[in-house]
Amino acid sequence: MQLTFTPMLAALPRWSPDGKLIAFMGAEPRRNWKIYTVPFDGGSPEPLTQYERLEGDPTWSPDGNSIVFGEAPDPNHPTHIYAVDLRTRRVSELPGSNELYSPRWSPDGRFIAALTTRGETKMMLFDLNAGKWTELANVHVTGYHVWSRDSKYVYMLDTSRRVEMVPYRIRIADHRLESVADFMVPKAMTDGYFGSWAGLTPDGSPLFLQDISSQDIYALEVDLP
Repeated sequence: MQLTFTPMLAALPRWSPDGKLIAFMGAEPRRNWKIYTVPFDGGSPEPLTQYERLEGDPTWSPDGNSIVFGEAPDPNHPTHIYAVDLRTRRVSELPGSNELYSPRWSPDGRFIAALTTRGETKMMLFDLNAGKWTELANVHVTGYHVWSRDSKYVYMLDTSRRVEMVPYRIRIADHRLESVADFMVPKAMTDGYFGSWAGLTPDGSPLFLQDISSQDIYALEVDLP
């Protein structure tokens, strides 16, 4: 989930479809989060854009020619979603993406799923052919939604409950919400650096983050020279 480049904090890495690059969000000391790419075998991270905005959550197009990213939620600044054509470095705002964040490009290239930042959390679906957004589901999910490999479902964790979360998937064809597990996920066991995380294995099995570290207070006796 989290990598460290000195002197940079890095998170949310995403492999390019051809496996040659990794896109991630990184923050240098006293600077905003930005999107970078780095070769899979190492090298200097290259910023995706030259803008000084709060960038996050990169996602690759299936052909590897573009990266879509969002802006981190900010109560003082409306968020948008942007696409970067890696062949020309042209940056464009996704139409109608005001107050949306956390985009995810479907493997078949047809859709982008994203979340709203105002009011009740909704998952929105952008049809790239039609060029418009529709509501996919009214759910309380804070991020880390993920597409199934066949692009028929979006998996996510419902975080609306106080002490536990429920794993669901949304069927794209009819927007039906389906439970994918017969257990609840305790919130205290899932909080990572950016909150609760969920994902899928290559065969489509759900993955959940479990944080079993402890936070304690210790008293030490130190014998200084």
